Amino acid sequence: MVAVARLPLGALGCALALAVCPAGAAGQTGVAPPLEPPAWGVDAVASRPRAFLPLLPEPPAVPAWALDSLPGLPRSARFQRSLAGDCAWWAEGLLGLLTPYPVVGGGLRRRFVPWAGDNHCVSISPGLDIYALVDPFADEDRFLGPGPLRGGGLTADVDVVWKHSFGNFGQTELGVRLGTGVGYGSGPARLPILNALLGCRF
Repeated sequence: MVAVARLPLGALGCALALAVCPAGAAGQTGVAPPLEPPAWGVDAVASRPRAFLPLLPEPPAVPAWALDSLPGLPRSARFQRSLAGDCAWWAEGLLGLLTPYPVVGGGLRRRFVPWAGDNHCVSISPGLDIYALVDPFADEDRFLGPGPLRGGGLTADVDVVWKHSFGNFGQTELGVRLGTGVGYGSGPARLPILNALLGCRF
């Protein structure tokens, strides 16, 4: 009788597994497949470790003040101040001349930016203004006289402006201002608004 060597049960089980699944064993001992390159989208960049994020320069400060020269009708100078951090809403004041009287006014303007590049942008800004025509040489001592106020008006207009940015040093502006309004002096009248616009923001 031939003697059969006794094998441990554990060794016998391993031998059977290798005989049945040779491909699986080879796959476990083979070279791992290469990883796919990451997609550098917004979510991928946000999930990267902070140590691997590139160092980017701080964005330039958004100018909160503006000073514009408005040659045309009525010719005037205008100053503006932003009312919010995104500089979308602006309050403005104007001082000019509508022959033969000086003009003072103020209003509110909303800015939209339909196109912007690295250092340039085009903005469209509709606004409403209230004007007063003042006679500085009026006789204020006359009883119930008209006084210095010679008339007033309400206008609606739009600024179309090209801006160039100098980073933290501000912006320059070049554009036009178009609109219309109604006024009252000796009688009701139409007030055309037609200006070139030259200015700066700081």
